[in-house]
Amino acid sequence: FMIVYDVTCRKSFGNVAHWVRELQCYASENAILLLLGHKTDVSSEQREVTYAEGAALARTLAIPLFLEASASRDEFLTSAFYCLTTEILQRNKMFKTEQPPPKSNSSRKK
Repeated sequence: FMIVYDVTCRKSFGNVAHWVRELQCYASENAILLLLGHKTDVSSEQREVTYAEGAALARTLAIPLFLEASASRDEFLTSAFYCLTTEILQRNKMFKTEQPPPKSNSSRKK
């Protein structure tokens, strides 16, 4: 599961623990979680949640995967899905870790 919060909205970040509790109640105990801070393309003045805060919350909630991304700039969004999918496949022993992650969508030819 990918839990996404908005780095420009502290309230969104504050809800992450609730979402994790919901997943712990209703998802498989083997569910893989990734915490994703999005809208990283904004200025530092617009940010309400730092990278360090996101990483610390991921550690506190025992979320093994943490990334920040920008959909509007296509930065690290593909990496987030790749990390989550790779973790799922590795747990199911269906994927070898030697494969490199895909390049960002912005590098694709149009």
